[in-house]
Amino acid sequence: DLLLSYGVRIQYANSKRGVAIAERDHQEFEKYAYFRQDAEDFHLPLSDRSRAWVKGLRINDDIYNNTPTQLIGMSPHEA
Repeated sequence: DLLLSYGVRIQYANSKRGVAIAERDHQEFEKYAYFRQDAEDFHLPLSDRSRAWVKGLRINDDIYNNTPTQLIGMSPHEA
């Protein structure tokens, strides 16, 4: 219900290539998200760790969605 309220549609890959592209995109996003988390957590007291990086997650998401990929020559947002 939450996904539908935000207009999120689940789309399944029709080929192994499609699955591979999606998985690679997820790996790249996670890599930068975890890098940000580690950098933020390093400078915080233990009581505040693992919460501050979430603020930067939207920025990371915007950069990722607006950066053209080499494979298709357009950003995920445009695709």
